[in-house]
Amino acid sequence: MTLHDLSHPIEPGMPVYPGDPEVTVDAADTFAADGCRVSRLTCGSHTGTHVDAPAHTEADGATLDAYPVSAFVRDAVVVDCSDLDAREPIPAGRVPAAEPAPDVDCVLFRTGWDQYWGEARYRDHPYLSVVAAERCAERELAVGIDAFSPDPTPPAAGRWTSGIVTPSVPTTRCWARGCSCSRTSRTSRRSRRRSNSALSRSRSGATARPCGPSASIARNAADEACMGLDAEHGV
Repeated sequence: MTLHDLSHPIEPGMPVYPGDPEVTVDAADTFAADGCRVSRLTCGSHTGTHVDAPAHTEADGATLDAYPVSAFVRDAVVVDCSDLDAREPIPAGRVPAAEPAPDVDCVLFRTGWDQYWGEARYRDHPYLSVVAAERCAERELAVGIDAFSPDPTPPAAGRWTSGIVTPSVPTTRCWARGCSCSRTSRTSRRSRRRSNSALSRSRSGATARPCGPSASIARNAADEACMGLDAEHGV
């Protein structure tokens, strides 16, 4: 079994979703003054690579501590979407069918946009279409993406409008490079970001945090599909 660490390091000045708190890391104790090293970390609960819990967008949604550790271990398939252009929707045809991948319970859409991490262009990533999110929900697939969100992210400048609907399946966001395309492997992942649109309500009625039409639908597939660990335990 090959394990891939897809997480971004938490560091000062790192990219954060528009409107989220900036990241700072300061020295609280130093060897020179205190004989030990302790750092003070300030950041939002959706910093870097993470998973959104239902509590993120649902008033009565479950927090991550409500899930067993086993909920964060998935059989995943990586789908290559690196041929898509900026802000191009990921079509439903990219969602793997059950026949060739019967044991898969998580799909990771690799857009290749992690190469723009730290640049304004990182916001212009391809996003999950509502129809694709609905298909993920039908197959009860957890969803991950190497971008800020499964839904379109507001641009760095200029006016932005979107006709996105709210989704329903748990999502993992902002994972970094390191995973080969079209490969199925059992992995545990710490993951990230927004999808209030298509990936949303699970079989039990809980939802994982989405931020656009595609996110909301995907979350509906299964609340235990949340695929990572996050600081969100009551936020």
